[in-house]
Amino acid sequence: MYTLEQLKIFAAVCEHGSLSAAARALGRAQSGISQSIANLEIELDQTLFVREKAGVTLTEAGQALLPEAQALLRQNHYFEQRLQALAQGAGHELSLAVEISVWNDGMADALARLEQRFPYLPVKLLTASTFDIAQMVENGDVQLGVVYKDLALQKDADFVFLGYNRFIAVAAPSHPLAQMQSITPAQLMQHRQIAQRSLSGQELGFSSTPSTQAWYVHDHYSLMDLALRGIGWADVPEKIAETALNSGRLVRLPLDFEPDGNLIPIIALRARSHPATPAQESLIADLQTVFAP
Repeated sequence: MYTLEQLKIFAAVCEHGSLSAAARALGRAQSGISQSIANLEIELDQTLFVREKAGVTLTEAGQALLPEAQALLRQNHYFEQRLQALAQGAGHELSLAVEISVWNDGMADALARLEQRFPYLPVKLLTASTFDIAQMVENGDVQLGVVYKDLALQKDADFVFLGYNRFIAVAAPSHPLAQMQSITPAQLMQHRQIAQRSLSGQELGFSSTPSTQAWYVHDHYSLMDLALRGIGWADVPEKIAETALNSGRLVRLPLDFEPDGNLIPIIALRARSHPATPAQESLIADLQTVFAP
């Protein structure tokens, strides 16, 4: 029966064009390479190469079998990667869901560092709203969720504090609220709010709609786009509104009850149906640095 080592040598000879070049690349004696190819041809009952002074060329049988040999070698390499990930204690994969408005360059950098520490760990990354992610975690669909802390979140999960996001109220410069020096809750209620709701119709408690009229969207980026067009005012993370504020396309509203904005805790929800892994612990520790106050 042929071996993976024989297939590796077969592929190396094809890649380098001669037995001697393959021997140098693999750090093996040329005689060993030649014997391995001869044994493989016996096992397969096929002639793979035509031997010439200038090197070797594939026979028709060799041309037909080379792609299959390469596919087997790729599959073996993938198997070895998964095995190494398990040996590291990383688990068979890491599934992560992130609140859309929490995603930033720091999170991307944290995942890049995770890849360096656990290079063979498959990662599944999703973005959604907090309540939708909480449901995914509770159902065991994802192992880890990065979300806003809210009293209405499902309780069938553990959580770790990561840091904060500051929320502020904004509107287009042409909006009536943008002309005011100080705004009370009663005055906010007189104007349309553009608010976020999950797919299941839930709102975060800290930004639930005080207005008597509202439009609802799934994520804070769409919400901000509508605010830019003067449709209403919105409560958004300061970081994602920063560019529009600096360019004057949005105005921060002077709320008399929140002069410094609203610091909202960010947490990592962990599914109890999935055991914690070193990869999870490593990522959580890194995210605590990303979202540190």
